[in-house]
Amino acid sequence: GPNVTSMTNTYRSCTNLTTAVCGNNVDRMYDTYIDCTKLTTPVCGDNVTGMYTTYSRCKNLTTAVCGPNVTVMYQTYSDCTNLTTAVCGNSVTNMSYTYYNCTNLTTAVCGDNVVNMAFTYSDCTNLTTAVCGNNVTNMRSTYYGCDNLTTAACGNNVTDMSVTYANCYNLTTAVCGPNVTNMFYTYGNCYNLTTAVCGPNVTNMYH
Repeated sequence: GPNVTSMTNTYRSCTNLTTAVCGNNVDRMYDTYIDCTKLTTPVCGDNVTGMYTTYSRCKNLTTAVCGPNVTVMYQTYSDCTNLTTAVCGNSVTNMSYTYYNCTNLTTAVCGDNVVNMAFTYSDCTNLTTAVCGNNVTNMRSTYYGCDNLTTAACGNNVTDMSVTYANCYNLTTAVCGPNVTNMFYTYGNCYNLTTAVCGPNVTNMYH
């Protein structure tokens, strides 16, 4: 109905659902369509601010959406293994686990206001391009296990790069922002890396 504001768990595990809906007054889409394995087209209303695990494990989704007022995209599209296109609205600050294990995703995006990119593209095995916005501070495990990633990126405000590019077997170029302090296992198992870098403020380079 037109007065609905929360769609938390509304259609969870409706495995035969093929079409999504979202009213104009909805501001919370927590777990709304999680495990709707036949859903093909996502929606997001203009007033939605939270997209927590909204479409997680929707295996038939190929396209992502994000409303203009969304601030949190925590696990929004995690395990959407057929997703090929990523999006991020300008209001988003939290992209942790957003596209985790989206194995068909090839291109990464990051909004201007994103601060948290922890595990955002982890295990996106077909991802070829890395991005990092200038406001990002947390890149923990952001690109972990991205086998086909060849180029790295790091914004000027990043402080945590722990495990960021670990198991990126085809990565050839390394980067490190000026404010990074934590590089724990950042390039672990990057067998094809030819050049390593370290910023002036790094305190932890264990492993």
